[in-house]
Amino acid sequence: MRRVLPVLMIGGLALVTGGCASSPAPTPASARAPAQEQSENADFTEIAKQLHSPQLLARVQLKQARTKKDVPLAFKAAVNALKAGDDDLANQAADLIDRLQPGGVAAPFIHLRTSLDSCDTKRAAKAANKLYGAGGVRALAQITEGPYDDWCVYTVVKELSAANPEDAQLSQLLAHTALQAGDDSAALAATRKAVKGGLNDLLVQIVAMQARWKLGQHRQALEQGAKILASYSRDVAVRSLYAGLLIRAGDYQRARETLDDGAALSPGNSHIELAYALLEQAQGNNKAAQKHLTGLLEKGDSSAGLYYLLGQEAGSEGNWSQAFVWYASAKSDTSAQVAAANALRHWKGLSAALGFLHKLDEHAPGLSPLWQGTEAALLNAEGKTTLAYAVLSKAARRFPVVQPLRYQQALLADTLGKGREALNLLEDLVQSQPHNSEYLNSYGYVLTVHTREYAKAQGYIQRALTMDPDNPATLDSMGWVLYKQGKTAKALDYLKRAYTGSDGDPTVASHLIQAYLALGQKDQARTLLKKALAQSPDDAELKRLSKRLPQ
Repeated sequence: MRRVLPVLMIGGLALVTGGCASSPAPTPASARAPAQEQSENADFTEIAKQLHSPQLLARVQLKQARTKKDVPLAFKAAVNALKAGDDDLANQAADLIDRLQPGGVAAPFIHLRTSLDSCDTKRAAKAANKLYGAGGVRALAQITEGPYDDWCVYTVVKELSAANPEDAQLSQLLAHTALQAGDDSAALAATRKAVKGGLNDLLVQIVAMQARWKLGQHRQALEQGAKILASYSRDVAVRSLYAGLLIRAGDYQRARETLDDGAALSPGNSHIELAYALLEQAQGNNKAAQKHLTGLLEKGDSSAGLYYLLGQEAGSEGNWSQAFVWYASAKSDTSAQVAAANALRHWKGLSAALGFLHKLDEHAPGLSPLWQGTEAALLNAEGKTTLAYAVLSKAARRFPVVQPLRYQQALLADTLGKGREALNLLEDLVQSQPHNSEYLNSYGYVLTVHTREYAKAQGYIQRALTMDPDNPATLDSMGWVLYKQGKTAKALDYLKRAYTGSDGDPTVASHLIQAYLALGQKDQARTLLKKALAQSPDDAELKRLSKRLPQ
């Protein structure tokens, strides 16, 4: 049980979970008249409602449900227990429902919710299997949209799909949850399985398109997006999604043409207007982007996407108080809530940001892995890396299936000089997700830094680069591993491209400066060092280079 109801004082009477705690002994139940017991139950129900205490109300309802053997009342008790965050009480209600009405969807539905709250994937898988047997994929689909960690949900759906490989709808659900969790190769494989099973609807096609893009198959993703648009040309949501892909590809002209057609189909549509704002931002037309966003606000739009973009605009201007307000308003968007915590750190400080995260954890405990990962990121941003690592280590032990936590832990282990631990964590992640370009690149880079296995490191980095050829981090890794092998002239091209795309990252700058020095290009090294120090005056590596290369 996450929350404990304190003793409540009502007119001098202390109410606890077992009934009255006043001095007179209660009358035995066997001695009460039925009318008296019914009246007292009604009184307790009314008291709980007046107190706005869903937990107390759930306890009263559960007691009544047990007496009356009432399934609907037991379900109400479960719902109120879930509202109160009392999973133990909700499970008790579910167990009662299961005894009174075995084989229904209500009991496994509640058990699945409570187990996902704690990311107990073994218990969740058992409940999901029962729910699937009672209500099919439709019953499961509702739970995947709840406030639960993506990896926890994906782990459960993956196990269920493996046990029912012929169910195309389950393959579709697996594709969706895999994409949400970031296992893009598994998402793409699941879409193929769904199609083979006779299911190739819009959702399957969109998941396949997005997975291909994230796997670096940009040409194939754009081709599939064009085919989807041809089939759903009057669907403005599809049109805006495809335009977003074109924007990411840098094809701004086709993106604008796509959106112009959408605006003609549905003038003032929020999907189209948000995509226009993204396009203007990408082209550096911030005033034009702001005009689209302001227009949506004036029309009364309150979508999470609008609030997120407004938060980005305010943050880019350093207006962190307003950024926090916008981000926090996008209550249904977890990315926006994470951004809100970071904005609050800039505005009010770390303590306020951590307090905000703890409230989010109370409100949505099923997303606890995300909140704890965010807490670690904020601590690290404030220079509290050791404490951040401790938070991550504890979270990774508590939620072993959530791979993003272990990835964060690996990166911080590397920062703290725990090279062997970082390598072990990254090796496990790469084996688990061999097509994740970010994991491949990080493993290759850490191998480069902490070992002399440069050929092995380059192999992993090359695999990542093949998937995502323009990623600045991966370009930097390739340049650095070539530099370490003495292939400095070849490394220089990668490092230049990495620096151009990295927005002046100090680590990339230091690598490029060292390559210039190795090639005897001291003037270029000094020029870049001066620029890099102006951007990152406290960077330790740049300070070290400034002593080696005085201006």
